[in-house]
Amino acid sequence: MLSSEYIKQFYSKHINMDKGTVAGDELRAPCPYHDDKDPSFSVNLPTGMYKCFVQGCKLFDGGNIYQFLSIVTQITLQEASDIINSENEEVSPEPVKKKPSANKRFPYTQDDIDERMHAILDNPTMIDFLKKEMLWTEDTIRKFEIGFDTTTQRYWIPIKENDKIFNIRRYSPSKDPKVISVTGFGTTRLFPADNLEGDEIYIMEGEKDCILANQLGLNAITLTGGAGGAIQSEWKKYFMDKLVFVCYDVDQAGREGSQKIAGTLVHVAKALKVVVLPLKEPKGADFTDYIKAGHTVQDFMALIDKTQVMEQKHDGPVNIPDEIHETSLDQIDAKKLFYRRSKVNVRVIGTESSPFIIPRRITVTCNKDNGKHCAVCRVGDKNGRDTMVIDESSQALLSLIETGNKDRSVVIKDLFHIPSCKKFTIEEEDHHSINRVSVIPAIDDIKFDEETQNQKYVERELYFIGDPLIANTDYEVEVLTVPSPKDQSMVHIGYKVKYADSSVEEFQLTPELMKQLEVFQCK
Repeated sequence: MLSSEYIKQFYSKHINMDKGTVAGDELRAPCPYHDDKDPSFSVNLPTGMYKCFVQGCKLFDGGNIYQFLSIVTQITLQEASDIINSENEEVSPEPVKKKPSANKRFPYTQDDIDERMHAILDNPTMIDFLKKEMLWTEDTIRKFEIGFDTTTQRYWIPIKENDKIFNIRRYSPSKDPKVISVTGFGTTRLFPADNLEGDEIYIMEGEKDCILANQLGLNAITLTGGAGGAIQSEWKKYFMDKLVFVCYDVDQAGREGSQKIAGTLVHVAKALKVVVLPLKEPKGADFTDYIKAGHTVQDFMALIDKTQVMEQKHDGPVNIPDEIHETSLDQIDAKKLFYRRSKVNVRVIGTESSPFIIPRRITVTCNKDNGKHCAVCRVGDKNGRDTMVIDESSQALLSLIETGNKDRSVVIKDLFHIPSCKKFTIEEEDHHSINRVSVIPAIDDIKFDEETQNQKYVERELYFIGDPLIANTDYEVEVLTVPSPKDQSMVHIGYKVKYADSSVEEFQLTPELMKQLEVFQCK
């Protein structure tokens, strides 16, 4: 539940509180989404419900605090929910939790770990059980120092870094919860830390699967917080420019957890895949179940090969093939040359008086001091500085056209995947001149309907990057065909042009033709 204190602080970051008033449980202020001189925006502080009373504003229909953040920052509802819930935990008063001080000693020693490991190694029945249920070998038990505590009836999995013990994950296949940490030492960690040095990293859900994956030769790690564990901002450097494969359990928690991890690392990794195990049983099946079902590590690698690389969520350049299709304007649709390059002959039949000025290169910088927000920010991923080139293949190009300064800032925030944050600066280093014109096929490309003997008239909208095009002139243009971000209608972005010779320009009135035309003269 969100506290009233947090709700007020939250909306204060997004609205002009200098012109706002609080009367009882209601906050009134100018609307943050449109140019509002009067306080037409209202918030109920106990519930966080909002409404703008100006028709036509995107906030007119009202909604909850999550919907508000999603609309004004152009992020998904899930992302908005994650951000708000995280901030609320920081603001809302909670019972003081007892945390280990910096010099507090871990309650168990290496001798305790060794003693419990030998409780397994000295017991053939227990070794056989682990081989059958976990598929762990005796060498794996020794390598990971797995032990068994007779008092709690739980298996011990020590969590170490540089031989220092930070936690012991205590596992039981029959108890609920299955895994618990040592009280006061349950901070989520990456395990085993040594595997972070590899060029390929497999992220598994839980220590059990991670240990088996390592036994099978995979450079696997896990987050000791289970499916709900999150990648912390300072960990992203370990995944920079690496191949990352995420394999979580086949259940709702696993699906959500894998997407959460993938969403955090997709901008950092060289390539990232979320691997879905082809298992329908048992319920919540995991990697260990996959191997127990008769699959091999080679089968798993083949499954990875078939899995698509996860696309980055930011609005960077689209992967456009270099091939150029020579065609006509009306055939682009017929041949479905969408997100493809084409070379067409067109005649400009209308132009606008003023071109659009669009940034050619945008750089966003920040000092990375916005806490948990930095973990989901593309600029944070790039160590506080990121640059993007806007060309014909950038999906943001059309979105930047005809936007006011406020909407332009929203587009750039979405382009760089910036969450609810104002601690960044935008620098536009160079600019395009873009002209919007109406074009039809060049006269030689105009088709006729054989049944009606009428011309097939095709008129399209063309945005040309570069010098203005002249009306009533034929051009050979290289275009990229994409949907408009406003209404998904088909538009063309032109980026290379030259004058085209048509049969009209080549026509010459010879004496022979003049003689033939005499039949039309009046007598």
